[in-house]
Amino acid sequence: ADKLELSIHTVRTQIKSVFEKTGTGNQVELVKKVLTDPSILIGNTQQTKAYVCNKGDYPGNCSSIKLYDGRRLAYAEYGDPKGRPVFLLHGIAGSRLQYPANDTTAMTLGLRFIIPDRPGHGLSDQLEDRSLLDWPDDLIQLAKQLGIAKFSILSYSGGCSYALACAHKIPEYIEKISMITARGPIDSFSDILSIDGAILRLARHMPALLSRYMRIMLADVVQDPIKVLEKRSRHFSHSDKRCIENHPQQQQMYADALAESARQGPDGITHDIIVAMQPCEFSIKEIQSKIRLWHGVEDKSIPLRAARKLADELPDCDAIFVPNIGGMLIIQHWDEILTDLAEGLCSS
Repeated sequence: ADKLELSIHTVRTQIKSVFEKTGTGNQVELVKKVLTDPSILIGNTQQTKAYVCNKGDYPGNCSSIKLYDGRRLAYAEYGDPKGRPVFLLHGIAGSRLQYPANDTTAMTLGLRFIIPDRPGHGLSDQLEDRSLLDWPDDLIQLAKQLGIAKFSILSYSGGCSYALACAHKIPEYIEKISMITARGPIDSFSDILSIDGAILRLARHMPALLSRYMRIMLADVVQDPIKVLEKRSRHFSHSDKRCIENHPQQQQMYADALAESARQGPDGITHDIIVAMQPCEFSIKEIQSKIRLWHGVEDKSIPLRAARKLADELPDCDAIFVPNIGGMLIIQHWDEILTDLAEGLCSS
């Protein structure tokens, strides 16, 4: 409606007409019909070329290791190189570049941030048929090759599911876990809002078609990631919109991280979404690690009820629900989050 300068009511009427003409009853059925069209299944070779990964020289703060199975795992470092190690787990459609711009707090507090690209993102090789519990093994290999015996985890949005997997599988390696804008495993679609519902339903019920769908959705990312973020921000809370307007350097950071996440194509992001939608392989009620949870009350992507449900189910969770902010909590309260994390490490 915004793009075509039409009223939302006009668009709804048109969509109902499309449902009738295509014999579909909802968005998921319509997407399935569109994506099974022969022209889509044959593919767009020009679009595929745009996703070719050029694994050239790394930027100064980026490097990689070779895992036991031969895969490459790329990562970037920020903050104090001699500080207490913290692995930051990026969100869905994120990458090792997803770190607040112009940060000086980590250096001041003596925190060494390490952000790995998950499989298929950025410069990390893909891992087929992966699950949440594959990730702790990759993280341990990275820690050992960096000479790190114990570490903390700071996770954001979609990365929080991977933090929970680490808390379940490798608690003996972890000093502290902080999760920002988090939700637990999706038991029902009442835990999510409509802006993400169609994609997540597709991931659960038609995973074979999700890659085609994501290829279409991510086509603009290669050309203009800022434009993609601006479209996404239309669904943000007013406080989040103001944050983006007041911090253009942070918007550029998110654009760079988004573009890098799609460097190899849509498969890495697609697998991340599919993994998030699968039945959880472990019970979060059995996690014994102490977890700090931060959540913006106005978040429109991960609703407050989902964060509260997660906090209630975790045996040892200290939740902080921040008013007057949504998904941009990580930017608006970055210094506070890091100060809290550093204090926890000092007392351990």
